[in-house]
Amino acid sequence: MRLLVSILPLALAAGCGPRPPVRPGPDGHEAARPAHALPNGLALDVVPRPGTGVVALHLRLSAGAQHERPDAAGAAHAGLEAFLGDDEGLRADVRRMGGQIRGWVTRDATDIEIVVGKDQLGEALARIAARLGRLSVDEPAWRAIAPRLDDAQHLRRRDDTRRATEAVVADLYDGHALARAPLPDSAALGKLLPLQITAYLEARYRPDGARLVVVGDVDAGEVQREAADAFGPWSGKVAVVQHGAPTPPGELALRLLDTRAEKATLAIAFPADAAAPGDAAALDLLSALAEDRLNAGLRRAGVPAEAVRVFASTPEGGGFLLARCQVPATAIDASWQVLVTSVVAQAGVPTAPGAFDEARRRVQDAGQALDVEGEARWRAAVQGRWPEAPLGAWRAALDAATPPAVADKARGLLRLDRAAAVILAPDAVRTDDDGPWAARLMEQAFTLARPDAAPPPGVHKRGEGLTVVVHPMAGATAVGLVVRIEGGAAQVPAKRAGLAAMVAAALAEPVAGEPTFQARVGADHLLLSTEVLPTHLGAALDALERRLGQLAWTPARTEAARALALGALHHAATHGEARVEQLFLEAAGLPDALGTEAALGDLSPGAVRAWYQAHVREAALTIGVAGAVDTRIVSGLERRFARRRPATTHPLAPPPTGEPPTQRTLDAPESYAMLGYWWPAEGAGPALAATTLELATGPDGPLAEVLAGQRGTAAQPFLRLEAGRGLLGVRLLAPRDRFSSARTAAETAFDRLTAQPVDPERLAEVTRRLATQARVRLRAPVDRARWLVEQAVMGTSFTGADALDSWSRALTSLTPPMVAGFIRQTLLRSNRVEARVDGAAPVSP
Repeated sequence: MRLLVSILPLALAAGCGPRPPVRPGPDGHEAARPAHALPNGLALDVVPRPGTGVVALHLRLSAGAQHERPDAAGAAHAGLEAFLGDDEGLRADVRRMGGQIRGWVTRDATDIEIVVGKDQLGEALARIAARLGRLSVDEPAWRAIAPRLDDAQHLRRRDDTRRATEAVVADLYDGHALARAPLPDSAALGKLLPLQITAYLEARYRPDGARLVVVGDVDAGEVQREAADAFGPWSGKVAVVQHGAPTPPGELALRLLDTRAEKATLAIAFPADAAAPGDAAALDLLSALAEDRLNAGLRRAGVPAEAVRVFASTPEGGGFLLARCQVPATAIDASWQVLVTSVVAQAGVPTAPGAFDEARRRVQDAGQALDVEGEARWRAAVQGRWPEAPLGAWRAALDAATPPAVADKARGLLRLDRAAAVILAPDAVRTDDDGPWAARLMEQAFTLARPDAAPPPGVHKRGEGLTVVVHPMAGATAVGLVVRIEGGAAQVPAKRAGLAAMVAAALAEPVAGEPTFQARVGADHLLLSTEVLPTHLGAALDALERRLGQLAWTPARTEAARALALGALHHAATHGEARVEQLFLEAAGLPDALGTEAALGDLSPGAVRAWYQAHVREAALTIGVAGAVDTRIVSGLERRFARRRPATTHPLAPPPTGEPPTQRTLDAPESYAMLGYWWPAEGAGPALAATTLELATGPDGPLAEVLAGQRGTAAQPFLRLEAGRGLLGVRLLAPRDRFSSARTAAETAFDRLTAQPVDPERLAEVTRRLATQARVRLRAPVDRARWLVEQAVMGTSFTGADALDSWSRALTSLTPPMVAGFIRQTLLRSNRVEARVDGAAPVSP
């Protein structure tokens, strides 16, 4: 049975030891047993247990991690190793007696536990006292200690549950002494000096504030005499360390960390002090109930979780209640929802009497001592934390607890506005910048934690000529601003092809003091985007307003834009990856955005100005803002960009059918191809298209299978929106001599997908992966804003505050018949678009 009792703060460092049975006194509960205090201040507590044949000694010192100097992290752990020694130290002495010894450091204490035969009691006391008289560490001793610390640190790095615990507590008590881990990282240990360890031992290994508990086959009077003889010369007082009260986070603090493990570890902690054993009992019961809910929620969600634990630790000066679990990396989102819901949202709901009584029974059973060292450990922890409290106070409070009282305590304690959380995620689901992902999880946590409240606001307002999507991302440190201008290559006469590219180049022209914009030309639109700090959003909107309505097309600006457009044209003509893109758009029946040198050379400032006035200055806009933004910005956006006219788009010709693929030969060592299919961008189309593409080109799809073993070949899937229609497909890169087989493999993969039935299990796996990919890839505010703009143009429902959750629901609601029908209607020869660029060796002159 696991120990649930928070009155043992040593549990994190030393494992979960048992708690002794509480023997009731005349009033039904055990009365306090006053400890005998030696003249030097050492508290002595002797508990005879005749017939056991052994004796347990537990020395508790006021020497924890929170007592270290800020520049000497690890001194407590290193000091314990120095005190215990190895070949010639206390460890060796106890082992020669045939006994057992171990020690551990917590945030507020160092505990040393020894078990020997009853005949070795006097010798054990003498050995401990002798070691307390030699509190110094020199260079040879430090060289002997360092390898043991390295081994402990190595084990710590491999223990994700410990890493998660220490990281989340450090975030919870940011900068406070309670944030210090009993075993810090290798960098901190590497800076320790022998003098710092000696100084710590001399300051903290003192009798005043220390407690020696002796339990076993002993006579109390004899132990008191022997202890007085052994420890009487021990002198000194514990240095008083004053720490201010810790300040919990003002809101949920969430951090993503990497791990080499295949599974992810989730942890969330809340500040929780225990002024008396009764408070600790309430925390223990609250933890047990929360752990029950967490286990049940993970089972209902189908998550195969491990190391599910909720427990409280209350060192002197503060404490925490922590919930954690290990889950598959693909189940981080689902597990996070369960964690927040079961531990926070459901915490304030009183538990049914039967389940409550069962949880209380398990807490009581977990606190029963199985041996003398368990009883000694418990006594040292309880009266070290609460010296004047009756030992039966914990059980009395546990017996008196009621479901409403515990629920009320949970509501005040388990609050997200004063919590910290960490997620240890494998590299497979992490990238260099996980901030937006953490922001989305934080936003989701507050939504889940307030089941009766409205979700965080996300605004999607559509008007005549202006659509605005504002999407706050709690915790984001940047703002993504994306504008879709309804006017692109289709609105340019053929003889002036390239005009839209010139205008886009001017819209993205760098200007001193303004954010950097990126511009893209589409068939029926221009896309302008930037990412800025929240404090620069006003300047970005000013710059955007100027670019969309106040550009003066002087000869100088026209020539600068022409030069940039010619550079893009030259790049597309000489580089395979750009050329195949242009040929693919041509094969799809889409207008030429780049034009020709002749067409670009004929464009005058007046012609460009006229097109800019009609298709940029007055064109309809779709504006997406995501990240660290307030929804109140909507009214300001409407004032800035209102009074625009709806788009007047030119109908596009349907893609040609039955014609050979568009092809070009370039001098290059590689060959390129793009193979795609049109799909209707409406209704469930986006989810169906994404699923179809992942089924074909995913890691376990037919394309990966047929390309296996073709070295140098790369396949990049794409999904895009062009002129109101969607295109899904794959871009291929292969060496010249292997290109034909790669091209055939891509066609074979799509044909095979059409011929095979959709397996339900594989579909479920693919849709879960797509949901995770969306959350990972759309973490940056500018990427989220770009995606939201596309969704707004398609008229989907994936633009609200729960956009990614809606996307996940749309994916997971797909059924095999729906996907199979989409595949049969989409992956048709008559619906195919194809282009290729063959690399050819240069011809010798």
